[in-house]
Amino acid sequence: MIAELVAKNMKDEAEAIEGYLPLLAALKEAGDEKGVALVEEIIGDEKNHQNILQVILLEHDGGIKIAGDHMLETLEYLKKNLG
Repeated sequence: MIAELVAKNMKDEAEAIEGYLPLLAALKEAGDEKGVALVEEIIGDEKNHQNILQVILLEHDGGIKIAGDHMLETLEYLKKNLG
C-alpha cells in the first residue's frame, strides 16, 4: 500500500517538473535570468522530493530486492544525504 502511494507521488513530482519546463524555456527565451533561477530552484526542489520518495519507496517496496551494488550505494548515499 505505501509503495503504491509513494509511486503515485513520484509520478506527480515528475509531472510537476514536466509542467515547469515550458515556463523555464520561455523565461530563458525572454532573457529573464531571475525567473530562470527561480524556476530552476523549483525544479531542483521537485527533484529532491523525488529522491526522498525514492528512499521511502525502497524501504517499503514489499520485499523487492535491489539489483546490483550500485543501487545499494545509491540508497546509502540518499539516506546519508537526505536524512
